[in-house]
Amino acid sequence: EESIIPEAISIMPGVMDVILGNATGIDAKKEEEEQRQKYPLLFHPDETVEMGFQVKGLGRDKSFLTTHRILLKDGKGIGNKRRSYLSIPYETIQCFSVETAGAFLDDDIELKIWSSGHDFKQLDFAKKEVDLWTIQQYMNAKMDWSKEIAISNHHVTPENHPIAASHFPATTAGKNKVSVFDWLGGNAYMMDPKQAEDQLKTTTPVLLEDETVHMAFRERRDKIFFTSHRLLVVDVKGLSGQKVEFKSVPWRFVRGFSIQTAGALFDVDSELSIYTNIRWMGILRQDFRQSKVDLMAIKRYISDRILGVDEETV
Repeated sequence: EESIIPEAISIMPGVMDVILGNATGIDAKKEEEEQRQKYPLLFHPDETVEMGFQVKGLGRDKSFLTTHRILLKDGKGIGNKRRSYLSIPYETIQCFSVETAGAFLDDDIELKIWSSGHDFKQLDFAKKEVDLWTIQQYMNAKMDWSKEIAISNHHVTPENHPIAASHFPATTAGKNKVSVFDWLGGNAYMMDPKQAEDQLKTTTPVLLEDETVHMAFRERRDKIFFTSHRLLVVDVKGLSGQKVEFKSVPWRFVRGFSIQTAGALFDVDSELSIYTNIRWMGILRQDFRQSKVDLMAIKRYISDRILGVDEETV
């Protein structure tokens, strides 16, 4: 099996990375040896540091991605003599996101972690020194997707689910032309899930190799995907649109949802609200174009995701 862990990560930080406190790569094997010599009980005997990063400049903070956890070392006080070590076991991670660099001074890439028992954490990396998609695939590999896969194998797919293939129209200019009300209101319309899946495995390699996109929606620049493993929210930020966040919410942390049909006159959009038990995360809301989205199909899909598949006909 080919490893997604780079053998070496460049160590030379840029000037702005020093000023902004962005982390650059350090030699994981060498760092593990040094830490074990200084603090013999810091790591488990069978634990290995697979990736390591260090904040240059005024701070000497370090972060380690190991076989067991994310370990954050924080130097405190004058001379960094006082140190704290925060462990975030992978099994406690409920949601994560990666974010590309933006424009001008916003030149860092980010890893955000939502976990049970810990506050929200964000790690900033130097764009030129750390590969965003390596971090994404590393986190993919560390998450436990077994429950999501089990539900997917139990017939939650476009082929054998009650959601018909006709509910997934291709995004051609003629079929999915966006009206001014949809554009101003931010109402989402359906995309071709197969095209979306191809892009999410090639141009922007966010998904796992065996992951399938079941439903895909686009709202102006933003997108939302229902996959066999997760709810994936793509948020394009800033005027330039260069900063993009890819947020992964495993289906097992979705605890409830509500739908609202369109109203009259100018209230022409239907609405979906998704509730999770993830700390520091609010309600995920999405508006849909009434004529381009089968709201009942979306309801049935999410119901099967969080309640289990109902194979009985109504």
